[in-house]
Amino acid sequence: MTTCDGSITAILTSRQCVIPLTVLRGPLFSLEYGDYIIAKVLFENEVGESSLSIENINPPMMQEVPNAPLVGPARIDAITIGTTMGVMFNAVTGADLRGGALVSYSLEIDETNAGAGPFDVVGTSLLTQYTIPSLTSGLPYYFRYRV
Repeated sequence: MTTCDGSITAILTSRQCVIPLTVLRGPLFSLEYGDYIIAKVLFENEVGESSLSIENINPPMMQEVPNAPLVGPARIDAITIGTTMGVMFNAVTGADLRGGALVSYSLEIDETNAGAGPFDVVGTSLLTQYTIPSLTSGLPYYFRYRV
């Protein structure tokens, strides 16, 4: 079961919590693309627990994660000079989004372990091109992006 702790101010204020798709697809729920996400709420305080709420009305449908890009990020030679590197990658569209809407891309960099990670986030947005300043000239950098 997923716990959305109402004692956490952000959850209480927004009256919502996030349950990652990996949890919904995992062994606990085993939801697949097209399944409805049905939820009930249970409240608890120092006195005890409430009974379960009714199911949500108009439940959302389970989505699939986007397909992995076929081509990784590439250096933009026209922007790369000295300690600044330009990096671009292909937009993911259509069937590769697998029924979901594009929310953002995340460009990540590994400058320490030959692309094995850990990766640090360069930027998260709808951009497919980044200019990255203050790199060390002559060092190899490894990039990946997520949708």
